[in-house]
Amino acid sequence: MKLYRHLILAVAVFSVTVSLNTTPGLAEGNATKPGEALSLGEPDILWLWGEVNSIDSDKGIISVKYLDYETDTEKEAVIYADAKTTYENAKSLTDIKPKDIVSVDYVTGAQGSSIARNISVERPEDTQAMGEGTALDEELKPLAAGDVTLPQEEAAEDNIKQ
Repeated sequence: MKLYRHLILAVAVFSVTVSLNTTPGLAEGNATKPGEALSLGEPDILWLWGEVNSIDSDKGIISVKYLDYETDTEKEAVIYADAKTTYENAKSLTDIKPKDIVSVDYVTGAQGSSIARNISVERPEDTQAMGEGTALDEELKPLAAGDVTLPQEEAAEDNIKQ
């Protein structure tokens, strides 16, 4: 008998809990899109990679020319940078120049505008890391006419001296 009471009490508590946590919109089937009810309000992060076309650092706008992989056409995206935007290989928009190659993670704003969350500038690693005057620069330096002596020339010079 005690087990029966506990079972009824557990079912009653479960039923009340479920009814209090169910929203009327879901119960009536008013969710507008699949997965929308499960969204936490955070927008999806989108990504593009391309060449900087122009920059207006005062307004926080960067224009990027990129390839749309779905249509296989070249497009241009206007992206806004705000206080939440982070940068890689640059401190701010002022460090980015036209013709730089960038990778941009962005979200779509309320009016459909693209807002950058991360802008990564691709820099050539070899030229920055090595600098000028390194051993590789000496190794790759063009040779002048008298810099190399061939073994046959050495033998000829020895014969002349004798």
